[in-house]
Amino acid sequence: MLSKTATPDQVDEMPNKHFFNPDEFGGDRILPSIARNDPAFKDQNYWRGRIWGPMNYLVYLGLRNYSTPTAIRARQELARKSLDLFLVEWKSKGHVHENYSATMDDSDTVENSDAFYHWGALMGLLEYNELNGH
Repeated sequence: MLSKTATPDQVDEMPNKHFFNPDEFGGDRILPSIARNDPAFKDQNYWRGRIWGPMNYLVYLGLRNYSTPTAIRARQELARKSLDLFLVEWKSKGHVHENYSATMDDSDTVENSDAFYHWGALMGLLEYNELNGH
């Protein structure tokens, strides 16, 4: 989707099959770096299930390339839930985390995730872009 090579049918199939699927990537805390049904997801350590601002941002940009109802719904949900995730951490601890837990509000559960890392702010930028047509 980021490269604009997906067909409209593929754009509708991918979110319905994977993005909205709570066994894979769907849920309140999105977009985990690996599917929830992957055995490594439970580790929640770095790329083993954590949520990353740059990854959410790239997926958002890919979804913005398409105007199918499914792409719009996925894009809006990704933006809103990314902001929600960002705000929970910001309001409770004043952190802009490097990556976020996909399972709990406290993203300080692993030692190798920096609590003050610039690209975590991309989580809030998605909703800003969505609301302002950027």
